Amino acid sequence: MPERDVVSWNSIISGYSSSGLHNCALHLFSKMQTFNVIPSEYTYSIVLSFVQSLHHGMEIHCNMIRNGVNFSSVIIGNSLISMYSNHGFMNYAFDVFISMEQIDIISWNTLIAGFSKSGHKEIAYNLFNTMRTTTNYLPDAFTISSILTICSTIQDLSTGKQIFSLSIKLGFISNTILSSAIIDMFSNCKSIHDSIRVFEEIDTWDSSVCNSMISTLVKHKLEENAMDIFTLSLKRNIKPTEFTLSCLVSCSSLFLPPVHGTQLHCLVIKLGFEFDSIVSSSLSNIGGTMKIPGLPLLRYSEIPSFLLPTDALAAVFQEPITNLEKHPNSFVLLNTFDGLEEESIESIHRHINIFSVGPLVSRETEEPFKCDSFQDSDRETYLRWLDSKPE
Repeated sequence: MPERDVVSWNSIISGYSSSGLHNCALHLFSKMQTFNVIPSEYTYSIVLSFVQSLHHGMEIHCNMIRNGVNFSSVIIGNSLISMYSNHGFMNYAFDVFISMEQIDIISWNTLIAGFSKSGHKEIAYNLFNTMRTTTNYLPDAFTISSILTICSTIQDLSTGKQIFSLSIKLGFISNTILSSAIIDMFSNCKSIHDSIRVFEEIDTWDSSVCNSMISTLVKHKLEENAMDIFTLSLKRNIKPTEFTLSCLVSCSSLFLPPVHGTQLHCLVIKLGFEFDSIVSSSLSNIGGTMKIPGLPLLRYSEIPSFLLPTDALAAVFQEPITNLEKHPNSFVLLNTFDGLEEESIESIHRHINIFSVGPLVSRETEEPFKCDSFQDSDRETYLRWLDSKPE
């Protein structure tokens, strides 16, 4: 472009930021000023939203002062409050708040949420009361959600019920995000019946509401009821999230019949969540079992991971296993770990054609081909052992 104004720079900076390329966006922010393009309020709001450290945030704050930015702007003030809150410096955030010539509900919400996340629950709640009693601002769904989170964390059921009543009065109960927060609050305050009552009164389900109800039921050891809600949500075409599956998979390993664990495992694979870190960690304890003839009943957690469907190597082993099922007269060459497992081998041999060959070595190379288990073993001993076997 022969000419690039502030709108052009804002667009490219916003694009890099949306793509997660924050360092590139910061570089462009610095570069635009070398072309004598003064950042606008929108430019600063973008950059402040993704700064990775307080140091960078304060540098941008100083840059704003140097460029004569009008701090009476609500956009600038809210961006600074958010930036300082995100890094836990609530004193700076509060100083910005009280110095603003104009504030709006977003200013209040950002400050309240910042104090709450920083562990200052009482200050956050006092700010909420101050907003209601000394200003004309009405709390919105985000405000109510923040206060419900506070009540949930400190298990203040009395205040939580008051906020719940306020949300009904303000007409927010149909907001599914807020409804989820209400369900969680009652759950954490050990009022499971109120959580169920709120859930039953919700006309429209989504993944957020279902996740809250399922986790509530699991938390209160009502796993079968959680599975019922999950089944109903699938019938309503609500796609489960990784949180839903992780929650159910975790409880299935201890409290649900093995068939549920197996079904959940299959659903995880079908939905493509098998490589999600949260879900896969839960799968490691899933309650499925496998019966191998001659061996005790094995749980999934006791089976080598590369044999489970969630592992990338599972497909490699699928073909020979399938061939064994198709050709019952096939046989398996078995590495016997120096022949120390004769009883197990004999037991399995009654069901599968096994030919014991011992550790795998080669006569044509200096080093034997061996697995990690044999790194300290003697090659000649293996060869003598193999030679002693009938051909």
